[in-house]
Amino acid sequence: MMYDDHLSYADYLIAQIDEIEIEASLWRHPGEMGSDDEREALRRIDRLKIAGTYDNERKRLADLVPSTGIAQPSQKWLQYAERASQVWENFKAGLNSPDPDQQKRFRALYETESMGEKSLGEVVHILSVLEPARRRGKRPNAIPPWRNVFEQLDTMRLEIASGETIAQAARSVAATGGSDLENHRADYLARLYSDRVALRG
Repeated sequence: MMYDDHLSYADYLIAQIDEIEIEASLWRHPGEMGSDDEREALRRIDRLKIAGTYDNERKRLADLVPSTGIAQPSQKWLQYAERASQVWENFKAGLNSPDPDQQKRFRALYETESMGEKSLGEVVHILSVLEPARRRGKRPNAIPPWRNVFEQLDTMRLEIASGETIAQAARSVAATGGSDLENHRADYLARLYSDRVALRG
């Protein structure tokens, strides 16, 4: 997707949006409009950070963004995106509903409609008519889940690029904390790093 005559939307994202915020947007709405561009931007950021050229490229692209700034999506698209977000959050809550019967209904729908293979846009009309999901107690709201260990995962990215496995890089980063729970933390970092890679498609 093009942002304007000079920039792709992925270029725009790299120039204007921090990596963690692109990840958060994609985590919340993996099948929404622009998600392919977000994945492309994240893959490019990986390459740029590994090469040590991220800051320079980001500045170069920022200089190409029109002075009018952020593109304004249409009101109709904003309304659609807000509604899609609401029904998706309801569906996710239903999959983990504290009511066993409701959870069973939601999970059956997930299976019969093969929702794991479809984008949100393909199923939003189905999700829009679902019953309100019952909710469990409050859950940690860090989105994406690695927001609080972002710097550690950045260090892991460079170590993995130099030839280490995810597990080796996780152990190396966990060891720097000097914690008695080093092995547990290494497993935790390795899992989050794998989730982060998977988000890029």
